[in-house]
Amino acid sequence: MDSRERVKMALSFQEPDRIPLDIGGAFSCGISVKAYKRLLDYLGIEVEEINISKVIGQLAAVDEVVLKKIGVDVRAVGLDKPSNWKLDIKENQDYYWFYDEWQRKYQMPKSGGHYYDIVEFPLAKEDFENYQWPDPMDPNRFSGLVEKAQAFQEKTGAALVAPEYLANGFLQMGAQLQGFSKWLMMLAAEPSRVEKFLDQLLEFKMKFWDAYLSKVGDKIDVACEADDLGTQRGTWISKDMYRKYIKPRQSKLYSFIKKKADVKVFLHSYGSVYDFIPDLIEQVSIAILPKPLKMMY
Repeated sequence: MDSRERVKMALSFQEPDRIPLDIGGAFSCGISVKAYKRLLDYLGIEVEEINISKVIGQLAAVDEVVLKKIGVDVRAVGLDKPSNWKLDIKENQDYYWFYDEWQRKYQMPKSGGHYYDIVEFPLAKEDFENYQWPDPMDPNRFSGLVEKAQAFQEKTGAALVAPEYLANGFLQMGAQLQGFSKWLMMLAAEPSRVEKFLDQLLEFKMKFWDAYLSKVGDKIDVACEADDLGTQRGTWISKDMYRKYIKPRQSKLYSFIKKKADVKVFLHSYGSVYDFIPDLIEQVSIAILPKPLKMMY
């Protein structure tokens, strides 16, 4: 049984020969640069240079020799940089910092820093109706994508994953662009503006997945999305608010993805999302079955 068969069996509720293993397929399954250095030392593997797969999280691009050594069953088919933005990390006395293509400012402490935090939100003092969204279909993003997917298929036998790249989910992206305080107040007091913003984000996401899956949808096994819906104590927002704003757009997006390609949709979320689990299951049933399942809860 090869890795792709193993992953597909597990995701189809069948028992493969062993539990599939992922490091670095989805960013939420990544490994920090500092931990990766220790892993290389432990395995006795030397590499010329440790590359970064995600700057914000300081995640290492795991080398193929390591993936094979520990039997990782997936490979990430990632994107290139857009044509109108490049990473430009600056520094001052205490921090490294940069602006991403969404115009969010990230910074990381020089002393004891493990990852970058957002410290400036582009729409905190601006109206989103005047916001210049990134281009989700920028051809430069998809440079070499088909060749990369084909090479993984031919050389590794792994399941192929589309990582959660361009945007976080509907709830989190609102906070990351508007600022947390402003976004939470909008959710509570300005429903029409929230709906308009989220519809623009949905359109952005659908354009991206249309472009990505049109190129490699026949090769990809898992499409990753992310939305941090929980805190350490419970969900960010009430079930009623989730069902009004977030769930309908998640359902529409996931259905769109699955119509474009025969893939499983992976949703990463931090925190306690226990109260939302029945709704998330219901979305899956809507996306893959002709009629939604009747849930008991």
